[in-house]
Amino acid sequence: AAMFAPVHDPGLFVVWDDGDDLHLDQHAPYPHVRDVLMDRAHTTKSSLLVGGFARTAEAQLLVESGWAQPVLA
Repeated sequence: AAMFAPVHDPGLFVVWDDGDDLHLDQHAPYPHVRDVLMDRAHTTKSSLLVGGFARTAEAQLLVESGWAQPVLA
């Protein structure tokens, strides 16, 4: 999957519609794109943009915990 692609100094990771079931790997250990890219953004000191037409409960939890900041259009 592209979320595991080796990228030198990425700067920004983007996930669109993180609530889509297709973002959940169907093979054990079932990683979700949002969670993998959160870890990659943290370890590479990059940014993560999670966008969509609606905010998922998981994305809302990131905002409420202070890990993420809301961006409204």
